[in-house]
Amino acid sequence: MWKQSGRSAELTARELGISVFQLYDWNRTGQPARAAGLAAPSDSKEVLQAENERLRQELARITEQRDILKKAAGILSEPSHSGMPGLKR
Repeated sequence: MWKQSGRSAELTARELGISVFQLYDWNRTGQPARAAGLAAPSDSKEVLQAENERLRQELARITEQRDILKKAAGILSEPSHSGMPGLKR
């Protein structure tokens, strides 16, 4: 895309949302570098299903943690209704 367009590497990289250094690396090696955590196209269906299940479980765990933190923040931000007798503010 970059070579055929005649545009600068910086402009092309910005349009693709990558660094210009990645673009230069792709040009040198002839192929894009794989992003971390992405499955290779040759991964079997079973491997992809296992990864999908692991990610679903992680999402459920993190969602539960978020909900607990939201409830705790709500409780802690409520004004106290049981003040000490005789205490004036």
